[in-house]
Amino acid sequence: MFKYSLCFILPCVLLLTSCQKQQEARKPISTSRSVETKLSIDRNIELRESEEDLFAEYRTKDTANTYIHSNTGFWYTYLKRNVKDSIRPQKSDIVHYTYEIRQVNDSLIYTQNEIGPLTYKVDEEDILPVLRYSLKMLKPTESIKALAPSSLAYSYLGDQKAIAKNQPLVFIISLESIKKSN
Repeated sequence: MFKYSLCFILPCVLLLTSCQKQQEARKPISTSRSVETKLSIDRNIELRESEEDLFAEYRTKDTANTYIHSNTGFWYTYLKRNVKDSIRPQKSDIVHYTYEIRQVNDSLIYTQNEIGPLTYKVDEEDILPVLRYSLKMLKPTESIKALAPSSLAYSYLGDQKAIAKNQPLVFIISLESIKKSN
């Protein structure tokens, strides 16, 4: 008899305990973080759209050049192209390059002479994202004009001198040479 009552009581107990309402997980008390995050995202989207509008106007006025949109987020046009050579920088190669920086109205901020010739060990040193991406797509002796959104240039800090925070810029970048890594 005990055996039959156990077979009846056990399923009843399981049925009753499974029917009880599950306690919901506690929600955070403050939602200010999510509100701040949303505001930051909205600000960044608005900034990016305004910079894209500036670049669209710039490209419309620059009828002498055809611009290409890179997969990393900037527009560029070739000023000097090297169609014969096919060698591009790879990780650990040493590249020698120059560049100048202009405002979107084409007024100079820093000349090539002020910046000077530079070297960069590809993907192993920290440089501006627009320079890093541009140098990897150039061949020796090529030059491009790159329209860089602030997020790929000096971002929300500027350079603490002549470049303001969140300033879109025009870079004239020339790859002088590549020294292949061993």
